[in-house]
Amino acid sequence: MNLTRTPWYRCVRIVVLVFSLCAGTAVAAGSASAGTGQFPDVGGMVAKPVPTGQAISGADKPAFLNLSVESANAMPAERSASAAAHRTVYNGASGSKVVVRGKSTLHNWSVLSSTLNGKMIVSGYWSARPGQAVGIELLHLSIPVATLKGSDGSGMTHTIMHALHRKQHPLITFTVTQAKLLRRPKTRTGNYLFRATGLLKINGIMRRQAMTLRIRPMDHGRLTVQTVVKLKMRDFNVTPPTAMFGIIRSSNHISVSATWRLAKAVRSGKLAHQ
Repeated sequence: MNLTRTPWYRCVRIVVLVFSLCAGTAVAAGSASAGTGQFPDVGGMVAKPVPTGQAISGADKPAFLNLSVESANAMPAERSASAAAHRTVYNGASGSKVVVRGKSTLHNWSVLSSTLNGKMIVSGYWSARPGQAVGIELLHLSIPVATLKGSDGSGMTHTIMHALHRKQHPLITFTVTQAKLLRRPKTRTGNYLFRATGLLKINGIMRRQAMTLRIRPMDHGRLTVQTVVKLKMRDFNVTPPTAMFGIIRSSNHISVSATWRLAKAVRSGKLAHQ
């Protein structure tokens, strides 16, 4: 008698086949879940961390912006998703200023520009109430080197243009890659405090830079962003200027303070919300 032709044998084979398929699917799902937990995928690419202050080569430049925004206070998922869906676009406005300060063997010096261009996209709502999410999704700032003016007149301005190689590298840029909300204001007119990490490019050299941002919402859809950061000129291949055949020498250390004014973008007569 051929057992393989009997009905009960066929039933046993079907049960074994179904069990094998279910077990294989469960193993594959578990592996995919574990991989996602260890290596978050953003558009098919994995973020490559670079220590703050380290120069970034062409291979290290991220092909995307990591737009993860962490809040100091965790919120329910449904409320966070609702706030994240509310996005507001801001563009650079008049009234901005950046001042670079340094020291030399003769006196202190400064460099000023009133041209700060760029864009910022904010998710959530500017509100001091707990449970309201607010985050920086995108921030890109650029300063034309040609707008920098030295405190000592045209001679110093010419020296700055030469040191920064204005023709080859006409822009100073900063692009935020991560931003963490550290503190909400206690009053309606207070500052939101963010810890931002991004890519700072000066004289064609790009480095990862962390800085604290103080953001204050103003009336009529305007924002003020302030920060102060200390840098070293040689980190960006900028040689500290000298004068009088080397008798007067500038320090390698500089301080950069910026006040950036922004206003809500306007499209077809309406404020831009995405």
